[in-house]
Amino acid sequence: QWCLTVPAIWDDKAKQTMKACAEKAGMVKGPASDLSASASSPFPLDIILEPEAASVYCQEKAKASLNLRKGDKLLIADVGGGTIDLVLHEKADDDPESLKVHEVVGSYGELGGGTFVDSHFFSFLSEKIGCFKEFCRRNPAIATGIYGLWQDIKTGFDGEGYSAVLPLPRKLSEAWEEYDNECGSGGSDKEDYDEVRFEDYDFMKIFEPEVEKVLRLIEKQVQGVRVLMVVGGFAASPYLRKRIREKFRGMVDEIIVPEDPGSAICDGAVRLHVAKDAVQSRIAKKTYGISMCRSPVAGDPEDFLMLDDDGELACHNVFHVYVREGSRVPMGHSVENVFSPMEQGQRSVDIELYSSVNRNPKFTRGEEGVVEEGRFEVDIS
Repeated sequence: QWCLTVPAIWDDKAKQTMKACAEKAGMVKGPASDLSASASSPFPLDIILEPEAASVYCQEKAKASLNLRKGDKLLIADVGGGTIDLVLHEKADDDPESLKVHEVVGSYGELGGGTFVDSHFFSFLSEKIGCFKEFCRRNPAIATGIYGLWQDIKTGFDGEGYSAVLPLPRKLSEAWEEYDNECGSGGSDKEDYDEVRFEDYDFMKIFEPEVEKVLRLIEKQVQGVRVLMVVGGFAASPYLRKRIREKFRGMVDEIIVPEDPGSAICDGAVRLHVAKDAVQSRIAKKTYGISMCRSPVAGDPEDFLMLDDDGELACHNVFHVYVREGSRVPMGHSVENVFSPMEQGQRSVDIELYSSVNRNPKFTRGEEGVVEEGRFEVDIS
């Protein structure tokens, strides 16, 4: 059984792409898989949202100390390499052994995290070393080596007078000195080009944009939260941990950051697959429905009006809502509607599935924010 974790901010199309990639890779059987891949798992791929997996992990690990009661709110921040994902959960019952929660608001977040810190680091070097970008383009292996050295340096930054030295490869040192001499800004000491020294204010410039992003996203929903959980690779940063504790210590009862915040999601994903009913309900981030025809009403676009087989006027491309943006959707809940064919002797029905960022979309065509998510045909012969 394969479980793949994805950021909560991914849309349906991105999740579907991940599923297709898993099929092509031979992990699971499916429409995109190679039929000759006998090792593929026959069980369907389980796509799991990373902050939900983190929620289950942290609750399981801290059940005894948390003593959560029904209605207690938990805010989970998954601060990874490229995304910052947050979910706000509410405990669904008073059972201390239960992991059941309801989603309170739709999961949210934005791009950011550890790889963006790395990007700020390279931007800093580019400002310091005029020829750095061009040199890295010509010598990618050396750039990779510098990246490795940076990984060791950045883990020590905690915001308290921290400084570090980055030794430069000889080829880069020589290229830098030659570049400065050509520009008329060469240093007086050859050793100036052998290394780059980072002071605490340099680290602040590199880290602060992403740290502020995390704090702002947490602050958005921290009101009334009892437990704040922070996981993901970037949560291992001592500086980020320090800033989070300084800012939110008096606002929540407990702040949990696992010893290995990066592996918490992997562990939690397995737990969440086994405890499938842990997330009892979610908040719809979009409105979902199908395209249908109905009797016309005032204001319908003229080009959507057509005569049916009985000679009656009908309006096409109407958005029939099944799930409305912002509504609570319980797991296993279904919505049923009855529709009739438009034409006499009709032998199949095309079902077109749509989403909209608007809460009350009217039509599946000509409205901003409406996207066709897929379609299928039903044989009614």
